[in-house]
Amino acid sequence: MRDWSAKGQSGRGICFHRQIEYALRAIVYLAGRKQACTIHHIAEFTNAPPAYLAKVLQNLSRADLVRSQRVCTAVSFLPKMPAPPHLGRR
Repeated sequence: MRDWSAKGQSGRGICFHRQIEYALRAIVYLAGRKQACTIHHIAEFTNAPPAYLAKVLQNLSRADLVRSQRVCTAVSFLPKMPAPPHLGRR
């Protein structure tokens, strides 16, 4: 398990809405993976309730930040890879 506590300059914790916190944790987890993973794997890593995390990931999918795919009876998620920036002249 990761220590998800964040300290601001004042030494107090930074307060995020729970949905935002779970979304950030899920994106961090998915960014380090190359294969699809289930909600239960993400929930275990992020220490988030699977049912609530499913709703968060559904919102991220609708925002086109993650990709979801149905595999048998489970849904797996992949990070949405951004297009590489164009560095040359057009």
